Amino acid sequence: MAKSSPWAPFRIRAYLILWLAQLGANIGGWMQTVGAQWFLVEVGASAVFITLVQTATTAPSLLFGLPAGVMADSYDRRHVLLAANLIAAGASTVLAVVSFLHVLTPVGLLACTFLLGCGMALNAPTWQAVIPSLVPRKQIPAATALGSVTINAARALGPAFAGFLVALAGTSAVFAVNAAAYVLSVVAVLTWKRPAKRVGRREPFRSALFSGMRYTKAAPHVNRIMLRTALFIVPASAIWALLPVEAHGRLHMGSVATACCWPAWASAH
Repeated sequence: MAKSSPWAPFRIRAYLILWLAQLGANIGGWMQTVGAQWFLVEVGASAVFITLVQTATTAPSLLFGLPAGVMADSYDRRHVLLAANLIAAGASTVLAVVSFLHVLTPVGLLACTFLLGCGMALNAPTWQAVIPSLVPRKQIPAATALGSVTINAARALGPAFAGFLVALAGTSAVFAVNAAAYVLSVVAVLTWKRPAKRVGRREPFRSALFSGMRYTKAAPHVNRIMLRTALFIVPASAIWALLPVEAHGRLHMGSVATACCWPAWASAH
């Protein structure tokens, strides 16, 4: 049997639309993180507040990652995706509006960032679970690999775009772009039409949650992946959190100069 092209999933309209939506949302998410950090730099917030942006962004994944996975398996995934993107779109829109009105405070910024992180935490496992239903079985490896591209490309491009936009139009413009990206994601999910699927008896939420935890504990390959992820995420998060502090306070660099460093650093890691 001929090997499927790595680009074959893009021929499927539903996958292409949702993939583009994920790419836009991921880029917007990274732009929002950088924009939030530079907003705090510009208002003279302490280094602790600036680093808390990274905490507010990633803490929801730590707190709600497992429940989000259960929801992706227990409920209609289109509805879960829609809810996740609505949460993110709502939080990012409020953040953009408040910023343009010049009434944004550091605490309000962190609150909106945390809500945005909640939407992202709910979206991630659901998107991974949706992929097999979008493409034929033989294209699942290619579709999954392309899904990973949205994460890595956004990690390299999002901060760079944000740095230039902060310099050109200010942090409010960055928040507006992120809000627009999530609104478009909501529209993309709404356009996804698929045949109605009968759902069998649903496992109780608590039982499904503990079943997943027991499986993870008993699966050595999953534990190795989690360990490797932690070994990267923990030190990398420290760099992401402290980069604006060091760039502005010690190196006296602006957002554009910092943005130029991001793609090279992200691709190297």
